[in-house]
Amino acid sequence: EYIPSEKQIIRQYQELSACRSLDEVDQLRNRWTQTFGPLPDPTREVLWRHKFKILADENGWEDFRYKNNRLNLRFSDDPPQELIDSARKVGGSPTIRSNRLFINSMDKPSIRDWLKEIFSSAEEKEGVPA
Repeated sequence: EYIPSEKQIIRQYQELSACRSLDEVDQLRNRWTQTFGPLPDPTREVLWRHKFKILADENGWEDFRYKNNRLNLRFSDDPPQELIDSARKVGGSPTIRSNRLFINSMDKPSIRDWLKEIFSSAEEKEGVPA
């Protein structure tokens, strides 16, 4: 396992759940890398999901799901045009229905590219160097 003891695993998940900004998640990732070594894919995925949740909370995304190469985002209002445009940049096929944004043809590498685009944009708005 990446983190050797159950007690440490629980403590690290508590630290992750306390992260409220993308920068805090990046700082935690750096500490994990220094303490436990390079991140394995499942751990990297956990960090991506938490970053996605932070962005969701900050941008009025009420729900998001990914299944069968289809990403479904539900918003409190209309989906932002910048998300639609950025999904197209990485090869997704966005469709809007009411307060939902469906993005078809999003395989995992495309989703990662899309999330990197979103994270970079969010960090620029926060003044965090990418």
